Amino acid sequence: MDADIYNGGRYLRRWALVEGRPRCPDTALYLPETDEETIGAAMARNRAVAAVAATAEAYEAAAALLASPAAEEAPERAVAEALMASAGPSLLHLVRTRADQLGKAEAGYVLAWPDMPAFDPRTETVDLFDGGWAVRSLTAEELASHPLRPAAFMSKMAFAALLIDTLGDTLGMTVLGMYASVLALAADVDFVDVFDNLNGDPAQPGYAAQLLAQGAVTEGQVAALRAGWRRACKA
Repeated sequence: MDADIYNGGRYLRRWALVEGRPRCPDTALYLPETDEETIGAAMARNRAVAAVAATAEAYEAAAALLASPAAEEAPERAVAEALMASAGPSLLHLVRTRADQLGKAEAGYVLAWPDMPAFDPRTETVDLFDGGWAVRSLTAEELASHPLRPAAFMSKMAFAALLIDTLGDTLGMTVLGMYASVLALAADVDFVDVFDNLNGDPAQPGYAAQLLAQGAVTEGQVAALRAGWRRACKA
């Protein structure tokens, strides 16, 4: 499988199983114009496709090993035998589909997609298992290459433009005025200070949380600002 994200981090492939093999029949997502929930769901499905395909490939490799003349002396023989013995009907159906060995009236394998639970695509993902999804936190490695990981800093001019574009002239200028002294001292605007907490201190809410607490902005406006930051850094 090719890399999920390509063209400078702007596009996300959407993998599916076609005749049992990973393919991209659907148009890739253009990340700057795609909402976070859609991106998170697509990445989870991509990972599920890769995992299912890898399981089939492991079964096929085990079968090839056991069918070879060297199987008797192969150190991996026990592992291969255990893998084949544990294969369930779903995996065997997938293997038959990949090998074009379906029965006369047998339909090809289709990877079922249960309803996906709610999760925060910036910090969480979901893993597919038999019958459903399990929510978990993203690993450090996943976070490091995550497409929703925004650029850490934005210039003051770009941030001012983002505020006005997102909130409108009046509210945007009001918010800029509220934090004029802070912006005057900063070299750039820090994403963490705006959307998480000040100086990495969880006890000090970020500027967006402060504005929410004051009733100056809505949750929807903060989400729009966050999305606008991501688009500005990816476009």
